[in-house]
Amino acid sequence: MGSGFNEIAVVALIAFAIFFLPRLKGKRQEVRFIKSAPKSLVVSGRLRLAIFVSILWTAGAALFFQPWNENLFPFLYIGIGPVFLGWGLIWVLAGYRKYRR
Repeated sequence: MGSGFNEIAVVALIAFAIFFLPRLKGKRQEVRFIKSAPKSLVVSGRLRLAIFVSILWTAGAALFFQPWNENLFPFLYIGIGPVFLGWGLIWVLAGYRKYRR
């Protein structure tokens, strides 16, 4: 019975050290350095919506056409085709806008 009590006492001592000693020591002011993300990595709300709609469109087309059941070409034309076309146009337009600036 003595060893069980010792184990419980050690666990209680460790818990006390983890939770209460930092409070007894006093509050230290933390210094945090926050890096702001570069402008190119910030994703706008419109871009997030476009990504979400692209994923939703592709998943819906996959569920409807079931390309794994020999309906691959309708899925490619109606499911993935518009997504590639849309993102391709966005990519080209972004290039023209960058060139104009």
